[in-house]
Amino acid sequence: MGSANAPELPIEKSCVYVGREVDVHRNGGMRRRNDLAFVEDSDVNRSVSREHAHIDYDNITGEHRLFNDRWYARGTDCGTRIVRDGVSLEVHRDTRGTRLEPGDEIHLGRAIVTFER
Repeated sequence: MGSANAPELPIEKSCVYVGREVDVHRNGGMRRRNDLAFVEDSDVNRSVSREHAHIDYDNITGEHRLFNDRWYARGTDCGTRIVRDGVSLEVHRDTRGTRLEPGDEIHLGRAIVTFER
């Protein structure tokens, strides 16, 4: 669900940003550039925050970790979570993030992407 600027996004760098806009500006300046952006105007895409999440790759552990970058809660359908084996795991805003496994569904609000290695 949701329509992003790319149907697939190979993770070829250590940090991948995800949000509703490609270029995010704040206080008159560029804040960040989202690699995966849900720019089309739709109900599902509007549930994705401008700076919703990012995925980091840890060279030491070989893990990809999902981080929740949202600053506030707009409602229950705007959160960040992972669905793995039918179990929903909330991704809280903290410094550790949540480890991703192949096949995980990443829910960004009501938009859903699948993580594959």
